[in-house]
Formats: sequence, structure tokens, C-alpha cells
Amino acid sequence: MILSKMHPSLIIVSRLPPPVRTDIMGLKQMMEKLGVPKTHLDVKKMIVEVTGGSSNTINYRDFVRMMLGKRSAVLKLVLVFEDKANGAASTPGGPPPKRDISSLP
Repeated sequence: MILSKMHPSLIIVSRLPPPVRTDIMGLKQMMEKLGVPKTHLDVKKMIVEVTGGSSNTINYRDFVRMMLGKRSAVLKLVLVFEDKANGAASTPGGPPPKRDISSLP
């Protein structure tokens, strides 16, 4: 997978199915595996920042947004890739419409 080579956090999290939610300790362990150890309070602050304080857990997409940033081009590619992996088609299916000479530029 090309995208997992772009950011190490995707390698670790890609082993989990997308609906899995990770708690504070799970996120702390993931950050340690990434080589960026965080204290318990730092991890709590990260989760509150991403979820807005509504939850003590974080899901896959929230984790990717946190690691890559909301406006990241890599994030957009990851989300497109994940949607395609889940079966969501971004392009219309079926054969292309019939064309004639008058429709050509």
C-alpha cells in the first residue's frame, strides 16, 4: 500500500478495522510505536482536541485527521482510498453514454 509508506501512523492503524475506537491507553501505545511517546495527560488533551470533549475514545478517521491535519492532501488521498476499499464508488458505474459526432468538440 503506497499510502502507508507516506505516513507511519497508517501502517499501525491499518491493521484495525475502521469502526474500532481506541481509548487513551491504546492511543498512547500507538504513539509510542510511532516513536513519539506521550504522557497520559498529553494523550487526553489530543483526544479532547479532536473530539471536542464529547468522548474519551478516538476512531480511525479522527486519528488520521489528528496525525495528518484537516486540510492535508495526504489525508484526502487516504480518505478516498478508504472509501474505495469499503466499496463506496466515487465515479458512476455502468457503461459510458453513447456519443455521436455532433457531441464531439
